[in-house]
Amino acid sequence: MATTIAISCPKCENQIKAPAELAGKKIRCKECQHVFVVKSPPAAKPADKTDKTGKGDKAGKGAKDKEADKAGKGAKDKETDKAKKEANGTGDDDANPYGVTDHDFLPRCPFCAKELQSEDQVICLNCGYNRRTRERHRAKKTYETSGNEQFLWLLPGILCAIGVLIMLGSIIVFWTLFPGWESDNKEAWWSFAVGLPGRIWGSVICLFIGFFLGLFAVKRLILNPTRPEVEKVK
Repeated sequence: MATTIAISCPKCENQIKAPAELAGKKIRCKECQHVFVVKSPPAAKPADKTDKTGKGDKAGKGAKDKEADKAGKGAKDKETDKAKKEANGTGDDDANPYGVTDHDFLPRCPFCAKELQSEDQVICLNCGYNRRTRERHRAKKTYETSGNEQFLWLLPGILCAIGVLIMLGSIIVFWTLFPGWESDNKEAWWSFAVGLPGRIWGSVICLFIGFFLGLFAVKRLILNPTRPEVEKVK
């Protein structure tokens, strides 16, 4: 089993566990997206062999001091080179570093590519796209309907309803008053208009007109009593 090492991000101090083989390579922190070089774990210090006079201790300390000075100078040179590259815009932070990332397999919205909460989610909460109807719900800015506009919308329906009452009243007049006018004016040239044929044709015409007036009145006053919204044009 591969050994793992604990790495601390130098920018956000986030703790990351990674394979030991990444020592000396660049990785990207998944929290702050900072790219840094993984430092090698400190090696075990060998036991110092000293003689009785203590000369071995002095020689070992001198060698350690020299190695520490070399390592410090090398780290400073690397930091200086990195700062120069970043200042000149030639840094290799985006040169495909080894990234430790998590893979999410949730579906995404076809319209805005936003990650959905589940596979069964139908409407994207970010842009309003419907995955079933393949349409996007969008907000519309409309003008507010005033009282006068609402009255003008209902006025044609009211007039048609009044027209239906007039047609019914005309039919009643045809069959109540016209027979008396016909008997009183049998010799007049216009008596045929108030006779039986005139009453029948007048009733048929009134019913025909009243049907269409009543149909429009029902649609306007009952089925669609509210004036449609008018969208604002940008």
